[in-house]
Amino acid sequence: MKNIFLILILFFATSITIGQTIYIQSGVSNSSIDWQIFQNLKIFNKSLIGHSFFIGVDYLQKKYFNLSCNLGTLRKGGSDVFQYTDEFGNYLFSQTQKATADYISFNTTIDLKYPIKDKFIPFVSFGPRIDFLVSNSIEFKKLKDNNDLYKLNSGINFGLGIKYKISKFLFGLRGDYLMPFANIADYKTVVGQPDKHIKDKTFLINLIFGYQLK
Repeated sequence: MKNIFLILILFFATSITIGQTIYIQSGVSNSSIDWQIFQNLKIFNKSLIGHSFFIGVDYLQKKYFNLSCNLGTLRKGGSDVFQYTDEFGNYLFSQTQKATADYISFNTTIDLKYPIKDKFIPFVSFGPRIDFLVSNSIEFKKLKDNNDLYKLNSGINFGLGIKYKISKFLFGLRGDYLMPFANIADYKTVVGQPDKHIKDKTFLINLIFGYQLK
């Protein structure tokens, strides 16, 4: 995994040297997970609002498309409300708990755009993504200790947004759906029972701040 990470860092650094526009993207992630404990019981399947921050660069820019590389960090996970009772089953209180997993994320995309009067630039983008797990909350600790929480995830980013250009500066807003290729965790329960799986559904909303270098 370290070799993959180093190769991606080198690729990103190379992209910066040939880049034509550099970006900062900052915003939030909206994530939930499908964690089925029993047949009719799922936990942490409510939305969790986390962070999203990327540094990116566009290169091979043409009028209607360009390539883009982005490196940053994001949070996946979910939240849930648990009720606590005393030994007689009487309700005591409710508490919201969050299961979180933080990743360093790298993606490279092709952006299809349609400039309007050389000022407004609506676009759609898609491309592969790799996420490296860097930290997690205690809710995932047992899974991580058993090597059931995957350190490496991959998928495809599907995004759309709009940019506004003022001289060499660009401002905008974008949204992305992070389609996963696999689960974030798979684990066994008891002998004779099927394996359990944890899937995530994550969206990003980011503000865009850019500067045209060339």
